[in-house]
Amino acid sequence: MILSYLFLNDIQPNTIGTIEAFAAGAILAMLADSMMPEAYEEGGYIVGTLTILGFLTAFLLSRF
Repeated sequence: MILSYLFLNDIQPNTIGTIEAFAAGAILAMLADSMMPEAYEEGGYIVGTLTILGFLTAFLLSRF
């Protein structure tokens, strides 16, 4: 954390957005690989739809 503050203090907002988008993609990949197959077995196809709706809701709430 200290190193990121020292080295990324004057970084452009677009670069921060790119880094955060990469991190969000990694979280989605982890969900898809480890948690969603089991959830799909229990809940069916609606699990993927609800996951996307949850992320969309979080995105919209963070924008306003």
